[in-house]
Amino acid sequence: MKKLGKYQLLNLLGGGATADVYLAQDTFLQQRVALKIFKHESLRDPAYAGKIQRMFQNEARLVRSLRHPGIVEILDAVQDESHAYIVMEYVEGRPLSTHARADNLLPVPQILQIAFKCCTAMQYAASRGLIHRDLKPDNLLLTPRGDVKISDFGTARQYDQAMTMLSSMMGTPAYMSPEQICEQPLDARSDIFALGIVLYELLTGTRPFQADTMMALLYRIQNETHPPLRAYRQDLPSALESLIDIALQKNPEARFSSWQAFADHLSAIDHTLYPPSNTLSDREKFLALRHNPFFAQFEEPEIWQALHMARWHRLKAGTVLMHENSPGNSFSILLDGEVEVRKQGKLLFILQPGACLGEMAFLMPDQPLRSATIKATNKVTVVKFSRESIENAGLDLRARFERRFLHIMVERLMDTTGQLASSAVF
Repeated sequence: MKKLGKYQLLNLLGGGATADVYLAQDTFLQQRVALKIFKHESLRDPAYAGKIQRMFQNEARLVRSLRHPGIVEILDAVQDESHAYIVMEYVEGRPLSTHARADNLLPVPQILQIAFKCCTAMQYAASRGLIHRDLKPDNLLLTPRGDVKISDFGTARQYDQAMTMLSSMMGTPAYMSPEQICEQPLDARSDIFALGIVLYELLTGTRPFQADTMMALLYRIQNETHPPLRAYRQDLPSALESLIDIALQKNPEARFSSWQAFADHLSAIDHTLYPPSNTLSDREKFLALRHNPFFAQFEEPEIWQALHMARWHRLKAGTVLMHENSPGNSFSILLDGEVEVRKQGKLLFILQPGACLGEMAFLMPDQPLRSATIKATNKVTVVKFSRESIENAGLDLRARFERRFLHIMVERLMDTTGQLASSAVF
């Protein structure tokens, strides 16, 4: 097979007018990656060369700047006399376009989960001043465990939060916002419009705007109201129809004001239509961690990482979480409910959500015995982290946990000092 630099090309994954994407093996790190190789003819064609160069430079600038579990990571960008290519993480999965057909639609709860994850990933990108400008099912990859990865930031642009970005028409016409078609200033609400089209398509198997010619399509996006969602599927709830209607407003001011607002609306619909069950959805897990005091200082990508590292448990009242003098190398975070801590049968504490349980045995591997018994006093939800999961986490996330442990120990030392001072006899 052909070799490009240190990358052994394995097989073609897909391609388009300007570039082909290959599965490749990094022969130095011995890991699989995806290579987006720009075509020679595109680089030589005067009509496309400038555009391709800008796309390449866009993605090159994003190297290591977008670190989010919901965004395909760009690992490297290489350009020499004969080639220009982008090295990306390889995502095992399929594009959502495979589920944008009426005969292969995903369940509505799963679509809501996908939409929520897209919103949080795009909120992260927007917080760094990025607009994608080409959100579409082909650029959204669904992994075997149900996660979604946003790819192809080649058409992305940087913008100042206080000043919207002037557009040049790039992207896929069927998913463009009216302001993008008119080459007007853009902000995150243009991408919100695009995701609204994607959701419409995932829910119905058809696009909200269709026409026989490109000019007619662009006219309809700018001037005509989309057919109601339930014109295609009457089984869909009216709340979903309203959500799509807001996302697809012609005037950006009438859409969701931010990705957070879009995510909150999705979350409310999901919670209303599909009440919590014994199995938590990823949306519920994310919100549980984000609102928990222990994770207050964690960045949003770190919360998604922690979510997948943890083992989740819902336990009934009376369940013993940890036994005094038993070995252990994990720790847990209390998400809801209360637990009591006893040493030699004596009650020491009643702990509330946000409490860290069992971290001393975790932090002191040479003394792995639990120092107390911890029991649920009512129904509780806890997340459990093993030593191995923390040690295998990225350096930033591991440091975040270690800083949190240090903060907890300082708080406990101060509490102990205060108790000793208040009980002292002078």
